[in-house]
Amino acid sequence: MCHEDENLENIRVFYQTAQQRRTHLSGVIVNLIGFTISANVLIWSILGEAFVKSPKNNIQNRHWYIFIGAILSSISVFLWRWYTHYLDKQIMEDVYPSLAFYEAKLKIPEDLSTWAGVINKALSKEKNHDTYLQAMLLRPDQRKNAVRYLIKEKCYGCRGHNTINIITIIYVTLVWFALSKKKDG
Repeated sequence: MCHEDENLENIRVFYQTAQQRRTHLSGVIVNLIGFTISANVLIWSILGEAFVKSPKNNIQNRHWYIFIGAILSSISVFLWRWYTHYLDKQIMEDVYPSLAFYEAKLKIPEDLSTWAGVINKALSKEKNHDTYLQAMLLRPDQRKNAVRYLIKEKCYGCRGHNTINIITIIYVTLVWFALSKKKDG
């Protein structure tokens, strides 16, 4: 009995560590939004001020400030999206399967579990009660593999990134379009 209690305590520690990792990675993702906005404000403030203070009769050189700003802004936004995807992939592929495994071992109530959230989202289109019940009966190791499979098959894990990516592409395109029009005019 003592060995079983010790094993359960180890699982609790692993579960807590996985939750902390998820919280940390999610926090980094949120902080990256503020960092990217701040970086872009800084880029455009410095280069905008240089543009305004530059001699007005030197049009060719003035446009370099806008061009450099567009390049730096585009790079910062691209790096933000790339790193966000990288961190989110870690959460999806590493943390969620572990959470599903530990929650099953700890017998966490289904309505509070990561597993139930994954299954509800993945099976929401099917509305098949039998499939849901079968999924809830999976052993901990099967749940871990099932979460990995659902994420790999794109049945779970879409967290709004496509919308943000589209907005980002539109932003970068508009900046470059405005820049090209400015050079033409």
